Amino acid sequence: LQATKFSYIISIEQNMEKHMNGQITVGELINPEKCYLSAAVDMEAAENFIQQAMDMIIQEAVKKGTNVKEKVCEWRSPEQLKQLLDLELKDTGESESKILQCCKDAIRYSVKTSHPRFFNQLFAGMEPHSMVASFITEAIKTSLYTYEVAPVFTLMEDVVLRTMMELIGWEDGGDGLFNPGGSMSNMYAVNLARYSYCPDFKENGIYSSSRLVMLTSQEV
Repeated sequence: LQATKFSYIISIEQNMEKHMNGQITVGELINPEKCYLSAAVDMEAAENFIQQAMDMIIQEAVKKGTNVKEKVCEWRSPEQLKQLLDLELKDTGESESKILQCCKDAIRYSVKTSHPRFFNQLFAGMEPHSMVASFITEAIKTSLYTYEVAPVFTLMEDVVLRTMMELIGWEDGGDGLFNPGGSMSNMYAVNLARYSYCPDFKENGIYSSSRLVMLTSQEV
């Protein structure tokens, strides 16, 4: 029932947009039965597209991407790749078959970091359970800034942070957050070090505080 209501709402929004673009009349817009039927068709089409896309991802990215007999990457120069891929931004949409082909091409010409012969310190390969978890987060499309918006993920984050604190010996607890990468983590670390050394830095500002010096390696 909830799915039906959701589909109905989506259909009304889509029909309103079509009416504003001159694609349907007012009579077609206010016809509830037609809206309901359109919602059912749209949802069925969406499910079919997602199923086709998932089958393609399993075949091209998971199976071929981890098969030692396949290439790590079908490398092309930037000029060649521009000719092979349709990357132009257009005013009109594409058919679902064209979208699926574009997805397939994107996988085909990308580096398969889960390939047995791909070696890099920043990659850990394909892990099926975490991949399914990423599908769930993309399907839910929530944000992790309050418990009201993401109750389950907020509790999961709290458990992981508390476990990490126990591993490094913080018996009194602490606080933490997850960062998108090493550069952001280093920036946070520098800010925390500055705040620890100069707790009044925010109030006094950079020109009224002591001059700070950072010691780094030559590589930095």
